[in-house]
Amino acid sequence: MDHEAALALARQVGEIAAAHAAEGEANGSLHPDVVNAMVETGLIKLLRPKLFGGYELQPWTYVEVVRELGRYDPAAAWVYSIFEIHEWWLAYANPALQEEIWGVERPGLIVDAIAPVGRAERVDGGWKVAGRWKFLSGIDWAEWVAVDALAQFRPEGPPEPALFVLKKDQVRVERDWNVVGMRGTASNSVTVEDAVFRNTASSTVTELLAVPRMPTTFQSRSTRTWSFLSTKSAGSGGPSGRNWASASTATHSAQSIPLRNFHRPATFQPPSTRSARPTGAIASTISPGRSTPQISSCSAGFA
Repeated sequence: MDHEAALALARQVGEIAAAHAAEGEANGSLHPDVVNAMVETGLIKLLRPKLFGGYELQPWTYVEVVRELGRYDPAAAWVYSIFEIHEWWLAYANPALQEEIWGVERPGLIVDAIAPVGRAERVDGGWKVAGRWKFLSGIDWAEWVAVDALAQFRPEGPPEPALFVLKKDQVRVERDWNVVGMRGTASNSVTVEDAVFRNTASSTVTELLAVPRMPTTFQSRSTRTWSFLSTKSAGSGGPSGRNWASASTATHSAQSIPLRNFHRPATFQPPSTRSARPTGAIASTISPGRSTPQISSCSAGFA
């Protein structure tokens, strides 16, 4: 797929979104046909690494696709931008989590809440996480949900924000989103009640935003050098069209940040040649004085 083909698919999906826009607004959720079209046309794979069947296209294309969808239905464009940015940042996460999410016939969609309003308490073998998070756009169609909680990783240090990725059935969705014109985004709240995340034998920690030298499954060097926050801002601004400056920043402002405690195979092999996928969650922490999260893998389950 190239830039023009992606825009053609965006128009195809956009027509479906426009046909169902009024219904999505009335029901507080995009019509299933709209999200299915994003997936079935392959548009959802725009930024996914080639290793996992994606296209690894450029940020300009991502931004233009979001903007094109916005011409038909801003709610659909917003939801797509949220889904798609996770197809990019997951490439920098724990390889075990990548394989668990992408190494299946129909990978699930991911949403998150990055405000560190939850709490994580260290317990025997892992963490107990609880809290309530708002504004999880696209939650109705997600299979994976990331929630941010404060966790004390160092005995003498302060609590640090940690992003725990868990399965949709491990959260309770509260349908409290009612914003006129964007009801279709289903940006509802979620609650987690004392979920226990048990550590794997080898905890994996790295810098989520440490590009371009950070280990990743991307094959294209230009894709590896995007800035996460700038790229996310560019896509999120797509429905309004205010995105070119952010897209330029995403391409040129990437910084190299040293790795810390990142463990991965010396040779990153395709999913079919690796061992079975563990079930699990991933935690991302932000150290004091840094703007860069770190990722910690954990296996997940309820107590």
